[in-house]
Amino acid sequence: MARPGATIGRNRVRFMVWAVALALGLNGPPVATAFWQQDDHAAIPGGTESKPFRKVLILSGGELRFSAGLAILATLHERGWVPDVTIYTCGFSKIPGAYLNSLTELHPGRSNPAAWYEAAMSDEYFQIMQRVKVNKNFYSRVVDKDGNTGSSLLYKQITSRIAGMELRKGVDKASELPFLSSLLRAKSDSPRAIPVALYPSLYRDNQDTLLDVPYDLSPPGMNIPFSPNRMRAVFVATRVLFPRELQDKPRPEDSPPLYQEVLFTDEQTAEKIARVGYEKSPIAKMFPKAPIHPSVEVRSGYRVWDVARATLADMYLTAPVWLEDPKGRYPKELFITGSLNLSPVELALSLGDEVMAIRMRGLRASNPAEKVESYVYENTFGFTINERKSEIKKRFDDKVIWIDMDVDEIQEMEKSSGFSPLRVGDGPKMHLEDNIPNDPAEFRRRSKVQWEWGAEQIRRLDLRRKGG
Repeated sequence: MARPGATIGRNRVRFMVWAVALALGLNGPPVATAFWQQDDHAAIPGGTESKPFRKVLILSGGELRFSAGLAILATLHERGWVPDVTIYTCGFSKIPGAYLNSLTELHPGRSNPAAWYEAAMSDEYFQIMQRVKVNKNFYSRVVDKDGNTGSSLLYKQITSRIAGMELRKGVDKASELPFLSSLLRAKSDSPRAIPVALYPSLYRDNQDTLLDVPYDLSPPGMNIPFSPNRMRAVFVATRVLFPRELQDKPRPEDSPPLYQEVLFTDEQTAEKIARVGYEKSPIAKMFPKAPIHPSVEVRSGYRVWDVARATLADMYLTAPVWLEDPKGRYPKELFITGSLNLSPVELALSLGDEVMAIRMRGLRASNPAEKVESYVYENTFGFTINERKSEIKKRFDDKVIWIDMDVDEIQEMEKSSGFSPLRVGDGPKMHLEDNIPNDPAEFRRRSKVQWEWGAEQIRRLDLRRKGG
């Protein structure tokens, strides 16, 4: 059962420079109603053919709030809103998704949400988190007069990837970290021939990243194929399409797409996705100048923890993963985050009559740190989070039950009880440190606070409400 909620204090909005996190998938036969109409607005399949599921949940977020993800799912079950399928898109959702999918398949007696609280406090869950480390070899410090620390990795890698930006002089470096001052002096309106002017440096190994995350995060004996039996899951991922030798080089105007949306799930769910005709990327359709492949792939037969680790990778902080198809249908391919499509509302509405999703939080240009995060995202994918958020609101705001998370509460919870390897201060001031507890008792304390916070997000939700 979900535990009583805690009262979380308010604080200023935090920024994380790309923590772990997050895109879609397959070609299937079209249904009677076209997925995309001529006016370029998404049409949700309907008519005489019923949708495969009744309720679909999109679980996204950020950081490593793993216990909060378990609490959200448990509290939804407790309140009677039980998703038939859950779509997981980024960091804090991927590990809970993999854990529950494999746990409930291997141990049917633990499929009851009342047992998930104990799972969140377990040594098994603790061991998963213990595998995530700050890479000490790459943690050379830069200290300003206020004692703020940064990483030379972030300065070197991120600033060198921000394409099409002119640096302005005259910023007071004494009170800002070098990597932030470099980015914040960039002109946001610099003309660009194409959205992504350089091939991003994504082919990176663990020793070349700030975070050292092993390729196998699974508890012993739990890395099994996706199962549709109890906790049906869809994982959103991004496949990298360009070869290693092109990274850091100028990207021509007529070059092929850089990324493709891929969905990983079980065979039965893959067939249902194909049946609703979800075969065109909504991101590519919505942002035609972005370097996104127009088609979506849906794949089955992969092991759930392999996919969780591949889609936990991000662009700069965590090494990407060469994912291998256990059945040999595909070669080894490089995968990163699912944040390319952080809120796949089009997919969810195609699959289910009722859709619930965590509302995307826009990044504010008035906040220096969020401005940097927006630059990094845009110069990797060719569009901004705010643009995608705006389009979703315009087209689908009244069709979804939205989970609105208070950003001040998130910051306060992360500061006191988060698992993040990156702790970031206010504005342009940052503190980077290893914030994952080594003591099991401290882990359980933080896990409990996360659980209470996650449960509270669902308790205060009007399950009948759609739109904002």
